[in-house]
Amino acid sequence: MVTDQQGRLLRQKCMENKTQEVVEEPAGMSTRSARTWEAGPLPSETKGPQAWRTRPDPSEQVWEREVVPVLCRDEAGWCRPRR
Repeated sequence: MVTDQQGRLLRQKCMENKTQEVVEEPAGMSTRSARTWEAGPLPSETKGPQAWRTRPDPSEQVWEREVVPVLCRDEAGWCRPRR
């Protein structure tokens, strides 16, 4: 996996008018990877937001039954999220 730091280093060396073979070694990537990341977005800019859960929700079973009624009864606003 290519990091943003490697991509920035690759582009910096390319701007110094060095050949791609010379540039790819300090950036720590192969010729094929260097060609891919030479132009365009950095690796982190190509990732989308995560759309799946990484672990089960521990409060899922009690949320509707216990937490929602407490929040609905709280007219004074004592139950607020922490900052």
